[in-house]
Amino acid sequence: KVYYSCALGMRKPDAEIYLKVLNDNSLKPEETLYIDDSQQHVEGAKAVGMNVLLYDPKDSLEEVILRAMK
Repeated sequence: KVYYSCALGMRKPDAEIYLKVLNDNSLKPEETLYIDDSQQHVEGAKAVGMNVLLYDPKDSLEEVILRAMK
């Protein structure tokens, strides 16, 4: 499912949008990984208990995930 903040009337990094996605999909924050290229969005997700990765667009997503697993 795709969530567009403008359609929801919510904005990252406000907790409300992360909690909506978690609740709509019956996800536990501690079992969910959030990846974003914005530090403030990553911090917003982290604040609600999600696992996070800050993504640098110059790297491949695979590289980012592999680096985090080390």
